[in-house]
Amino acid sequence: MTAALIEARSLGKSFGPTPVLRDVNLSVGAGRGAAVIGANGAGKSTLIRLLAGLSAPTLGAALLFVEPARSLRPASRRRVGLLSHQSFVYPNLTARENLEFYATLYGVEDARAVATEWLERVALGAAAEARVRGFSRGMEQRLALARAMLARPDVLLLDEPFAGLDADGAALAAALVGETMARGCAVLASAHSAGAFEEMGFAVLILNRGRLVRAEPLVARQSAAGRYRDARGAREVRETREIWMNSIVAVLRKDLMLEVRGGQSTVALGALSLLVLVVLVFAFNPGGGEQGAEAAAGALWVALVFSGMLGATRAVSAENENGCIRALLMSPLDRAALYAAKLAAAFIFMTVAEAASIILMVLFFNLEFDARVMRLVPAVLLGALGFAALATLLAGISSRLRGGDLVLPLLAVPMFVPALIAGVKASASALGGAPFGELAVWLKVLVAFDVMFVAAGYLLFEYVAGEE
Repeated sequence: MTAALIEARSLGKSFGPTPVLRDVNLSVGAGRGAAVIGANGAGKSTLIRLLAGLSAPTLGAALLFVEPARSLRPASRRRVGLLSHQSFVYPNLTARENLEFYATLYGVEDARAVATEWLERVALGAAAEARVRGFSRGMEQRLALARAMLARPDVLLLDEPFAGLDADGAALAAALVGETMARGCAVLASAHSAGAFEEMGFAVLILNRGRLVRAEPLVARQSAAGRYRDARGAREVRETREIWMNSIVAVLRKDLMLEVRGGQSTVALGALSLLVLVVLVFAFNPGGGEQGAEAAAGALWVALVFSGMLGATRAVSAENENGCIRALLMSPLDRAALYAAKLAAAFIFMTVAEAASIILMVLFFNLEFDARVMRLVPAVLLGALGFAALATLLAGISSRLRGGDLVLPLLAVPMFVPALIAGVKASASALGGAPFGELAVWLKVLVAFDVMFVAAGYLLFEYVAGEE
């Protein structure tokens, strides 16, 4: 008997003392479809999230390809598509850019051609170059359907796939799902009513107050089983390191593109740096010399800390719009690669802000543009890297909390204080013309903190970014 591609074994989920799913058992084989029907609050979306690996079960097991859904290998995640209540598309990117981005994450060859094909298939070819922010609900849902299916998944999870679609859109979605099943994909969908799914040949499973009251094993169809091909054998899988690097570049490119189009972070970072320097220059009222160098160094690093918190928050929180962070976590993108891309984006934002801050510092503190200012560069770059590494990790925590923007400074600043002291001392030594040996001592301290913060982020981001 062919192993089920989607399976729940005595699956249970509770939020605190409240059970949402209880002893759910189901299995769906290749080429088969099942629709979980239930009222609001029955647990349908929770079941989909558990099977997608976006939430950890309280009891039992959620399996895809006979692997725990929560810990799928990247090669297996590449074989899963998810359509959620949230579209997982970026509002400030065009329809084409969104699909090309996800095609790159999933290692699809010729991402642009595949994106063009799917835009035509979901009747969005005319809107390919339009930003998603201006799309109607139905257009965004069709784009989300293309996003979920463009990598030709072997498992497709659909949370109310016809929501927001008119009759033509619903018929188009049903036809695409039918084609996917015909080539051997296992499909599990949720909905409030069974009508459309019964017409598509889906088995109907009733979910009532967290319990399946009607369920049956759905083994692979004989016709589909013959066509079903394991993605690891039939598909051409590119070398892992190449996909890892392409994913980092794709996420970084996307972040920079969003920033160029939005501009919120760069403008806010520049304005904040200017405000901090103006306030501090009047507070210290420096008269130049050694005292002026120390005051300038302190002002520069205060600006770095504030701009760093804003930059890191922006780089991570941008993924929360439309639930895009869930799509990234479900994708084959390695968590370490996601951290590296977010770190690079935050570092670039901070570097731009600090370059402007150095220019303003020289002007406001009556310093000279000479070799002493150039000696600042290593300290500022090391400080920006270390703080970006720490703030990106902590922003992954604070972005999931209410009032997260207030929590981030409370977490980041105390942890960064030792590096902050080293950075101020190194900058003051550089501006004051101290011997290189004195400057090197503080630079070594900054390097040590950078190694520690980057390593911690690399190792812990997977757990920080994951959902409960």
